Amino acid sequence: MRAFALGLCLIACASQPPAQPAPAPVAAAAAPPEPSASEPPAAPEPEPPLAAAEPEPPAVAEPEPPAAEPEPPSPEPPVAAAPPAPLPASATARDPRMAAQRPRARALLVTELQALERLHQATPKSSPDRPMLMRRLAEGYVELEYAAEREPGGAKVVQAARKNALKYYLAVRSDYPTFAKLDEVLYYAGYEHERGGNLAQARALYRELGTKFPNSPFLVRIPKKVLGR
Repeated sequence: MRAFALGLCLIACASQPPAQPAPAPVAAAAAPPEPSASEPPAAPEPEPPLAAAEPEPPAVAEPEPPAAEPEPPSPEPPVAAAPPAPLPASATARDPRMAAQRPRARALLVTELQALERLHQATPKSSPDRPMLMRRLAEGYVELEYAAEREPGGAKVVQAARKNALKYYLAVRSDYPTFAKLDEVLYYAGYEHERGGNLAQARALYRELGTKFPNSPFLVRIPKKVLGR
């Protein structure tokens, strides 16, 4: 029996797992050493200084708009020179040319006539343009005559201009008898004599106009009393 009990004990011991060794005790965390009474306490770390607030820039006052400059007074319109008085209706009917009704300034006419005179001297007599140029010279002197009549003290200019106008009209009549506008030349040559008070010469030219050009439109411009009928 004793042997049987010993065998059971051996079997029971063999069936149990081997004993595990006990774990080592975990060491507690070391506490920080307390300062000794002889050491002075550590000075607290200074707090960082607060950043000073940046000063706001001073407000810039907006510049006031410049005061509007006063408008300069509007210049008064120049006073236009009064146009020369128109000729009476009877004179306009006798001479409807613009040169007679609204002649240009005397200085302008003189400059133009000087240029025409130079051109006339340079133009040969055989040139087909010469009679037309001479007629243009005669009309230029007539316009100068009308301009001088509207100016004070222009009597001498009127006489000289009329003389030159007749010179060129009569030169066309004698040198170019087949000129296309000879009836016009005869009429205005007679009218220049009439305006100058030489009615005898005026009548002679008017009658020549009627004889050579019985259908000329200029005949109706001649008053019957001037013709002596």
